Amino acid sequence: MLPPGWRVEPAPARPPGVEPPTLRHPEPGLRLVRDFAPAHPVGWSALTLRYDGPGVVDARLAFRFDDGTELVQHLAKTGRNVFFGMVRPSRPLLGIAVAVSGSADLAAPAVLEFRPVPPWERRRALVRRAAAVLRGDPRSFPWRLARFAVQLSRSGRTVIPVSTEVRSPDGAYALWRERFDERPEAEAAFHRARSSALARRPVFTVVAGPDLDGPALDGLAASLDAQIYPDWELLVPDGAPAPDRARLRRYDPADPDAALAGAQGTFALLPRPGTRLRAHALLTLALAIGRHPEAKLVYADEDRIAPDGARSSPQFKPAWSPARLLSSNAVGDPCCIAMASLRAAGLSAADGAADYGVAAWRHDLMLRLGEGFEPRDVLHVAQVLSHGAGPAAPPAAEARKEAIRRALHRRGADARVLSDPRSPDPRIAFAFDENPLVTLIVPTRDRADLLRVSVGSILAKTAYRRFEIVVVDNGSVEDDTFKLFDSWAAEPRVRVLRDPGPFNYARLNNAAARTAKGTLLGLVNNDVEVTDAHWLEEMAGWAAQPGIGCVGAKLWYPDGRLQHGGVVVGVAGAAGHRHKRAGKADRGGRDDLVTVNEVSAVTAACLVVKRAVYEEVGGLDEARFAVGYNDVDFCLKVATAGYRNLWTPFAEMVHHESLSRGRDLSPKTAERFNREVAALREKWGERLLDDPYGSPNLTVDAEDGSTRVQ
Repeated sequence: MLPPGWRVEPAPARPPGVEPPTLRHPEPGLRLVRDFAPAHPVGWSALTLRYDGPGVVDARLAFRFDDGTELVQHLAKTGRNVFFGMVRPSRPLLGIAVAVSGSADLAAPAVLEFRPVPPWERRRALVRRAAAVLRGDPRSFPWRLARFAVQLSRSGRTVIPVSTEVRSPDGAYALWRERFDERPEAEAAFHRARSSALARRPVFTVVAGPDLDGPALDGLAASLDAQIYPDWELLVPDGAPAPDRARLRRYDPADPDAALAGAQGTFALLPRPGTRLRAHALLTLALAIGRHPEAKLVYADEDRIAPDGARSSPQFKPAWSPARLLSSNAVGDPCCIAMASLRAAGLSAADGAADYGVAAWRHDLMLRLGEGFEPRDVLHVAQVLSHGAGPAAPPAAEARKEAIRRALHRRGADARVLSDPRSPDPRIAFAFDENPLVTLIVPTRDRADLLRVSVGSILAKTAYRRFEIVVVDNGSVEDDTFKLFDSWAAEPRVRVLRDPGPFNYARLNNAAARTAKGTLLGLVNNDVEVTDAHWLEEMAGWAAQPGIGCVGAKLWYPDGRLQHGGVVVGVAGAAGHRHKRAGKADRGGRDDLVTVNEVSAVTAACLVVKRAVYEEVGGLDEARFAVGYNDVDFCLKVATAGYRNLWTPFAEMVHHESLSRGRDLSPKTAERFNREVAALREKWGERLLDDPYGSPNLTVDAEDGSTRVQ
């Protein structure tokens, strides 16, 4: 029973076509709502929410202000189905709503409380937060403490969660399982009731491939016998050592398509050797299909399991990522495919691919399937639903390259498939039908020392020569700067555009874009130094492809740590860089840092985009994002227009970040920063909480891509 003043509302329906491509929970959620009359005053408050009983829950907190606006944010999870956060709303509140989702009885929380916070409790939380920061990263403590002070001045977000410091990946994953994972064995009766209540009941055909040996097949069959959802059948190749079962059928491995023709399932799974489905796997997939009956492919997360049952190495996957899929079969297990789509693609090796080997054949199949899918056809369920015994065996290098070449040929793309020592996956190098001119825009105000290195490195080290550089001078006054400008008088590829006035990064780039001669635009900071000769052909090659929006680069700090590996929205309530400060050898948790992959946004410190796309979305927003977050806003506009933003590890530069303007944490700068954060959150709302290429199972409290623990 809800406390007085609270009521239950159904979750608002999303318009068709805007459902997120990743589901944390397949069931629809609801909202726990409380209105305030008179309005709740500005000041620190605390919200506590707890559910008892089986199932798992996630929660978000929405403020409804007296001016009619609404702000939604994550609510920290401090225990299994326990949530707590201290908040300071920016304006008087007309109401709050806690949006809850999950498998538990969402309408019956054990505790639901919203109360004022006394000063002593707030001070204690601040001390705990500072101590946690100091323990976690002593070297960056002064900077992080200063940044936290800026966050405290930003109203309207949860800035004092009760944090848990976890230093090891295994420790973080253990805590994640305690707080976020379903317990299908311990709560079997609860999940059987969920299964019995299903109205739409897809049948799953599990096809054991010829690469599954006896132990692998036994493990798969045992995991199927343990399924809570009963509507499945198992197909095994003739001669495979599998005991007869009522739901087991055999097929001729020389003609697997004949087996599909007689299969009873509406969806098929093709597990890799060693895969074991968790007891609630098929139930969760069935629930997701019931909620999204248009789905043609549904996949979920996975981990590894040791012989003693210890779990590790979670693979928290992104939403459907066609560019990533070109280089590697990142979909993995479990993955169920609509039988009609699978029959149309065929299980038999196609396009002369008979000698691929099974691993490369799986990649080839996913590439062929993906060519017929729209984004709405693919759904990612962000739950760990299968275990693997170890890392999947990679396809033979040449077989994988051949599968990729054939995919590119089918799509009419002129490209080479190369090996690159920076990545275990093949690299795709696009050729240009016509060498497009790229206009590189470099805003500056003095700092001739930086500008000389930046422009000089572009001119001297860039292998792709079809570019022009537009240096936008925002009111320089130093003689060294003017001498540098004069030195470029004989360089036909460099011109200086004068644009004095207050610094407005968005305006400077927009002004230069209007004068651009190139069909591609490159936004480049004046503190970026080229170190990779092929950076521009890599970025321009991808940016020129149909359907691609912004392309970002791999940027390093001068000390060799990573500055930019793509942007994740939602970090610290706004956005942050993936895997920031990672080392040179760090591949990222999902090989994010060594393969081309889709991202929500990239930094404008080095960004390439078609000029037509730039103009289509109106360029950078000069009014609301003069200095900060204009690149994030721009990339989100590009994505909303239907383009995919990419990040590539094969375009590397050094970024002397903030050297040109410094790290300014003055009250004036903090006010401007908070204003731009508020504008970003007001404009994009829940889009900042659902990064399709991140994961709801990864933290938004830091930029390191670690497992979420609260």
